[in-house]
Amino acid sequence: LPRTPRERETVRPMLGFSSLSFIISASAAVGQRSQDLIVGRLLGLVATGLYSRAGALAGQLSMLVTGALSGVFYAAFARKRDAGEPLAEPYLHLVACNTALNWAAMVGLALAAEPLVLLLYGEAWAEVAPLLRWMAIAEMLFIAIPLQIDVPVLLGRIRQLIWVNLLDTAAAVATLTIGCLVSLEAAAISRIGYGLIWWSIYAVYLSRLLGFPLPTLL
Repeated sequence: LPRTPRERETVRPMLGFSSLSFIISASAAVGQRSQDLIVGRLLGLVATGLYSRAGALAGQLSMLVTGALSGVFYAAFARKRDAGEPLAEPYLHLVACNTALNWAAMVGLALAAEPLVLLLYGEAWAEVAPLLRWMAIAEMLFIAIPLQIDVPVLLGRIRQLIWVNLLDTAAAVATLTIGCLVSLEAAAISRIGYGLIWWSIYAVYLSRLLGFPLPTLL
């Protein structure tokens, strides 16, 4: 049976952080997992399969190209924070690394969407290709603001982050719903609209948090 901790003052901060972290995780899950629900409800099961396959392929390539960078930089930021060093310059370095690698990969994915889909999935999934082109372009926006959750947590701004994340989730649901009311391809194009909103939200937030001007980020 679980035991009641004797030192409540030790446990209280853990429970406080965990509860706030849970809200952020739940909000992010709604933004990500609701996509299939929205597409399925408004456009049907076949459309859901095509949409999710395109999104998964764009996301997997992005993770393969730049996923390792984020893990390394997170640990580096933690050390710099503990040493009292500014984080703006290394963060902009990370943005440069991510965009240099990932944008080239995403442009290639968009240009080669049709032959790549036919090679990986076959003729039955040919309709994924036009959706993949739009999602590859959208992925370029998402990768341009890395560690958007981790940096605020490192700096102890998790309460602020909750509201920013809820705004992000609302934008994700709203833009996709509007796109689905038009067509499946419009739903894929809506990812670019959401990407622009997402980039704007976190670019402004992190520029204020880390103290660098937006023109420098651009």
